[in-house]
Amino acid sequence: MNGPQPPTMDPLRQYYLSRMEERIRQLETARLAWLKGSGDEAIRRIAHQMKGTGTSFGFPDVSAAAAVLETAGDDFGTRLEALLEILRNHLSPPSADSAP
Repeated sequence: MNGPQPPTMDPLRQYYLSRMEERIRQLETARLAWLKGSGDEAIRRIAHQMKGTGTSFGFPDVSAAAAVLETAGDDFGTRLEALLEILRNHLSPPSADSAP
């Protein structure tokens, strides 16, 4: 869905955003374990869940980045950072004052 979201979607989008901080914490915790060599299963599981829910709640960019991460190979770390950046940007979007 591009453009403005229907008014009925706002509460759902707010709910999804309220859960986004927890998802970031989960991904960061799993990333630390992955960096210590524990494997990437937890990260891929979270990515799979986000792939399925992002677009439904009005965040297609989250779904797209999560889908790429879920199947990433050698660029796994880069794809993980990309998803985290997208999530963080939704929680604190750049202000109009900071635009060039």
